[in-house]
Amino acid sequence: MSGKEHPWREIYVNKQLCHELLWLANHLKSAPPIFMLNSIDWPLNTADYILFTNSCLYGMAFWSPAHNIGFQCAIDTSEHPIFYWEAYTVVSAFSWIVYFCCLAPRAGGATHYAITGVPSHIIHAMGCWKSDTFEIYICQHPALLTVLLFSSTTQDNSPV
Repeated sequence: MSGKEHPWREIYVNKQLCHELLWLANHLKSAPPIFMLNSIDWPLNTADYILFTNSCLYGMAFWSPAHNIGFQCAIDTSEHPIFYWEAYTVVSAFSWIVYFCCLAPRAGGATHYAITGVPSHIIHAMGCWKSDTFEIYICQHPALLTVLLFSSTTQDNSPV
């Protein structure tokens, strides 16, 4: 509500607004499941990349402020629901960062990928490391080495 200074104060709900809220509640009860996630605010200084994405009924786009570049395209929403296009926009932004920017993730990112089961050769490729820095990092962290060895034997037999 624009101009509100006290977020917990009650607001006047007229008959029309009450009707709209009841319609929304009934619609959500009978609609297919929509999964809501709790969002977490991370400090911006911990982000490797900051990208803005959006989709609407006419198109989708993403923008990278650090690179001062954005991409957009028209879409046909009759083929898929808007939630599909929202997800597709986010995946497109991630793909652009990984494949076109190819900036190495921080050591913490490499650790996160390893713990979530990403094989070491993929982590190495995502980071675009040209030297043996990644291997040195793995060897200096025995817990990480154990995770990578376990994931390589249980998932795809790729070398560490």
